[in-house]
Parts: sequence; structure tokens; C-alpha cells
Amino acid sequence: MKLLAISGALIGEKTSISVNKVLTKAGQHPHIETELLDLKDYKVEFVDGRPFDAYNEDTRTVINKIM
Repeated sequence: MKLLAISGALIGEKTSISVNKVLTKAGQHPHIETELLDLKDYKVEFVDGRPFDAYNEDTRTVINKIM
């Protein structure tokens, strides 16, 4: 199983640190693969219904990770 944790705070580190602590605990289970998606590391565009390939690379990367 894969667990994707998303930190959506664009300022500061507290949310990312807290989410990462949860992932560290979950990652101790041998059947759980973990990944942190920190949105402040990406320039995500507002999703407004355009075709998928019309968004920038960061937005497409984030969408693909969530899917």
C-alpha cells in the first residue's frame, strides 16, 4: 500500500514536520510505502477544467502523484 501525505502550508515548516512524523511512523510497517508531497515545493496552477496537458509540469506532477 502507498500512503501519500500532502502538506498544503505554503509558509513555514510546522505542517510539513508534523506530516513527516506521521509518515515516519507509518513507514515502519513493512507493507506501507510512504511519500510526502509538500505543495510549497511546486508551482501549482489553479485547476479550472483545462485539458490535462495544458497545465504546467509542476501541476501535472502533483495531479499524477495524487492519482
